[in-house]
Amino acid sequence: MRRTVGVLPAAGLGKRLKPYNGLKELLPVGYYPSEKGPVPMVVSQYVMNALRAARVQDLYFVISPQKWEIARFFTNGSRFGMNCCYLFQDEPEGMPGALDSAYPWVRDSVVCMGMPDTIMQPTHCFAQLLEEHRKKAADLTLGIFPTETPQSLAPVHLEPGTGRVLEIFDKPQTTTYYNTWGVAVWEPSFTELLHHYVSHASRVHGQELLLSNVFLEAIKQNLRVYGTQFEDGTLFDIGTFEGLRYARAILENVEQTYC
Repeated sequence: MRRTVGVLPAAGLGKRLKPYNGLKELLPVGYYPSEKGPVPMVVSQYVMNALRAARVQDLYFVISPQKWEIARFFTNGSRFGMNCCYLFQDEPEGMPGALDSAYPWVRDSVVCMGMPDTIMQPTHCFAQLLEEHRKKAADLTLGIFPTETPQSLAPVHLEPGTGRVLEIFDKPQTTTYYNTWGVAVWEPSFTELLHHYVSHASRVHGQELLLSNVFLEAIKQNLRVYGTQFEDGTLFDIGTFEGLRYARAILENVEQTYC
């Protein structure tokens, strides 16, 4: 069986949270219990917990030179039950470019990808996603969550009955699909497609490549692309002030039961 690794792209500029100038990945949201009482939990710990619940131990953070604080916070990952490694993306080129920075280290592995500025529930989402991914012998499987704001995210159209991904819409003005993909699992076949896409993509100055477009390219090239819906799940986007306030209102109220 192939090695399964986690990859977290964290090299973005965080423009949606300006004028806040700190690292969104290290924003405290909610708490976790300890012998000394509740301890603040930073945003990226949530996706790490979900990966660990799926028995993924090796984790690659892709960061920019301006985000060394992430490495200082998590160090080698042992305090969080993981083995953390840090890869650098020198220039911001969007999420596809950040993920492709890990290519030499993950090209032969099954990749579990989550976004360190989002909080997803249930915690076992990666474990379930991996199970469905293997059951369907997929090249790429997307974890899909309900949302009331699909216009600011990336809703997905699934084929009824099979769960095949037919279309992905990035920040559509209007849509009838009230969901969004939030996590993903893929095989080396998609890692190779991603690497080729990033290497040969035509770049327009000031515009970043979109990962949803790479997913669509995988469908176009007849890779087996499926979606798994977490109908009772939630996805909090901490990359906006509205998302941050909403997540804190929900999660910190719940987590206070640890006191």
